[in-house]
Amino acid sequence: MIKLLGLGVAASLLFTPITGLVDSSSLQKSSVSEVSSAKSYSFNNNIYEEPGTGTKILVGDGVKVPELARGKEAVKIVRVNQRGGAFNDSFTCEPTDGINLNIWMMNNSGQSVQFQVRRNGVEFTDQAIAVGSQKTISFTDMLGNGLDGYYEVYIYSLLGYSLDVDVSARQF
Repeated sequence: MIKLLGLGVAASLLFTPITGLVDSSSLQKSSVSEVSSAKSYSFNNNIYEEPGTGTKILVGDGVKVPELARGKEAVKIVRVNQRGGAFNDSFTCEPTDGINLNIWMMNNSGQSVQFQVRRNGVEFTDQAIAVGSQKTISFTDMLGNGLDGYYEVYIYSLLGYSLDVDVSARQF
């Protein structure tokens, strides 16, 4: 009986997968580096995840976020009226500036315009905004650590018409 038990233990060690005997932290590092080379964005549930960083950001098309006192915000694009050619601006968000970001635009032009927003090179929206309409794109850090990243805002006309748009962005 003892010989059978010993034979069973020896057989179980023989058939144990090698991954069970290797340091698990080294396996996790290799799998994280593989995943971190890819970006993941799901429009259906409006959550942007950046593999390898743990960043989770709620992205919305006019998502309601709490208003704070004006003294507790960082203005990233001071409200500007752009007339003529395309509007193109970029800014960097710092976690200490807040967990919410609103990018707003109003189309005062006589034609529809395209409103494009990117974060760290990933396009979140490129949509037509009708004459007289406004749009707010909101980002919220779901972990509460504060938003970071490089944001680009590009507003243009598909047919080359002159623009008349108001634009602003603030982090709070």
